[in-house]
Amino acid sequence: MNNLSLQKLLYNVEKKWLHELFRFCSIQFQQTHLPSHDQYHHFRVWHFARELMHELAALKYIITPELAESVILSVFLHDTGMSRSLGESHGKESVKLFKEFLSSITKEPTINLDRIFNAIENHDNKNYILESFHQAFSEEHELLSILNISDDLDAFGYIGIYRYAEIYLLRGIPLDSLADEVIRNVDKRFLNIETTLHKMVSFTESHRKRFETTRRFYSDMSEGYYKFTGKTRSGPSGVIDLISKEIISNKKGIDYTIQLVEQNIDDEYIKATFNLEVPARKDPGQRKACGCVISKDIGMYDSCLFGCPYCYATTSFEHARDNHARHNPQSPSLVGWYD
Repeated sequence: MNNLSLQKLLYNVEKKWLHELFRFCSIQFQQTHLPSHDQYHHFRVWHFARELMHELAALKYIITPELAESVILSVFLHDTGMSRSLGESHGKESVKLFKEFLSSITKEPTINLDRIFNAIENHDNKNYILESFHQAFSEEHELLSILNISDDLDAFGYIGIYRYAEIYLLRGIPLDSLADEVIRNVDKRFLNIETTLHKMVSFTESHRKRFETTRRFYSDMSEGYYKFTGKTRSGPSGVIDLISKEIISNKKGIDYTIQLVEQNIDDEYIKATFNLEVPARKDPGQRKACGCVISKDIGMYDSCLFGCPYCYATTSFEHARDNHARHNPQSPSLVGWYD
C-alpha cells in the first residue's frame, strides 16, 4: 500500500468514526477529572497509531480497512474504563463502555468485535511476551500490538512526566518510591518498542528523545535533585507537588498548572529539566494576569478536531477533519505531502 492509498483509507475511517468516538469518550470523562487519561489522551494515541501504521505500510505490511477500523475503535475506547476504575484491570470496564457505545449508535462495525474486546481488555498488560516483529504483527496479535505500542508512546516526553505523576499518585504510590516505579515502567515500555520494532530503527530513534525526557526527569527526582522543602517549589519534586495539589486536589487543568510551574520555578531549572530556551521575562503581548514567557505558536487554521465552541482557529469541523486526514507525520508540511 502506497502513502496516498493509506491516507485515503485513514481518511475514510476517520470520517466514519472519529467524531462519534471523540464525543463518546469526552462524555465518559465529564464527571471524572483525569487529564492524564481523558479524551485528549485517546486522541494522542490515535495520532501515534496513525504514525505506526504509516511506518508498517512502508515495510510493505498490509493495512486492511478492517484493521484500520479496529484500531480507531480500540484506541478511542481503551482507557475509557479509567472513568470508573483507576486499577490496572480498567480494561474490563472499557470493554463494557465499548458495548454501551455500540448500542448507542445506528451503524455497526463490519469487523471482528471479539478481537477488539480482547485488545481493549488486555492493552495494559505490560508483560510483553511477544518479542519478535513477526509474532507481534501476526494476524492474531496485530491489533493488540498496535494499540499497546501507540499507548506506550504517549507515556514519553513532557506529557509522560505529567501522566505518570497523576496516575501513580492517584493509585497511592508513595512519593519516596514514585520515581523508581516510573523508571522501571518506562524502561520496560521502551525496551519492548525497541525489541518489537527492531525493523523500524528510524521510528524507534525518533521517539528515543521523548523517552529520555521522561526518564531523566524521574532519575533526577530519584537522585534527590532540587528537593522540595515545602516553602519553595523547585525541581522535579516541586513539579510533582504542583501536580498533586493543583491538578489532583484542586482539579485544575494542565495548562493552568504549566503556568504555575513557569511562575514558580526559575527559568534556569526550566531550561535544564525541560530543555526550553526561553527569556526570563514575561511576554508583553499577553494579558496582565498571564504568566507566560515569550514563545512562538506553530500551527495552522482548520486543523484541530477538539471542537471547542469558542475556538477562532477552526471555522469548520469538516475542513479540520479533511486537513487532519491529510496530515502525515513523515511529511515536512503539516498538511499534505511535499518532497
